[in-house]
Amino acid sequence: MRIIVASDDFDQVFQSDYFIGRVHSVFNNVMNLKINDEMLTIGNVHTSIGPKTALVNENINFSDLKIQQNMVVKKRNNEILIEELDIKFLYQPREIWNSSPELDYIKVSTDELHYKLNNLERIIFANGDPDSISPIVFDLRSDFKWLADIETYPTEFTDKHMNFIVGRIKNLLNAVEKDLWGDVDDLAKSVIGFGPGLTPASDDFVLGLMTGLLYSGRNYMRDVELYQHFVKLINGRTTDVSYEGLVNASRGKVNQVIKEAALSILSNCSTEVMTDKVDKLIKIGQTSGTDILTGIFIGIKLNVHKGEF
Repeated sequence: MRIIVASDDFDQVFQSDYFIGRVHSVFNNVMNLKINDEMLTIGNVHTSIGPKTALVNENINFSDLKIQQNMVVKKRNNEILIEELDIKFLYQPREIWNSSPELDYIKVSTDELHYKLNNLERIIFANGDPDSISPIVFDLRSDFKWLADIETYPTEFTDKHMNFIVGRIKNLLNAVEKDLWGDVDDLAKSVIGFGPGLTPASDDFVLGLMTGLLYSGRNYMRDVELYQHFVKLINGRTTDVSYEGLVNASRGKVNQVIKEAALSILSNCSTEVMTDKVDKLIKIGQTSGTDILTGIFIGIKLNVHKGEF
């Protein structure tokens, strides 16, 4: 198997003189490795490139390769090896993907952004997963005037336990709106880890929220410092894979599909392009794409309200 695309931060780890690590987890489309305290991902052709990720040129199912958790992984010359199974990944990337956030985009006008956000709202509830966390916005309208214009759609929580998280997210957004970052630190702990799956729904929402705020904000360095601080406090409160995604997102580093969706909303590209990009995001995971998009939507709405865009 040959690795044909790698992110710059994956490449940096690979280019070290030597490494040895272990398999962290294996799924159909991806295999996660723990190398020198770094979480690295190798994905197949169905996977989007993202931070600390490399993609092979085949439609392989990693679960079929009999790879087990904790198997030893080594680097030898230009290969990544699982010697126990004689599995080799030849490292010959044709492209090194830049994982850094793209913040030099040409901003859309405020009027056009409002038009796009109205369209985005309809897309979330027309095309999004009904089991996602997205219906929380209906409960948020009465608490935040900048969400009061959201319309009512024929959808509701399909999981009765979802109401458990609404109050916690209200408190978190209230603290972010008022820049009460000491409170954010504590409140983030109460939100993280809610929901089933490799990346719980509340984590995906917070990842999207940070992305929306960072990409639409005016003070990247200040925001990164704040987000990295509270993300460090939630270590151990969610899955390893989800925590790694949140750490990356606190720096504005998200996978290509998420990045392109956020930029399509905020830049001067057409509404048609935006629709295409956010539809691709919605298709990620089971509910993850919708949860992330809902967070992006609310993050952008909040920055517009605060005059940060």
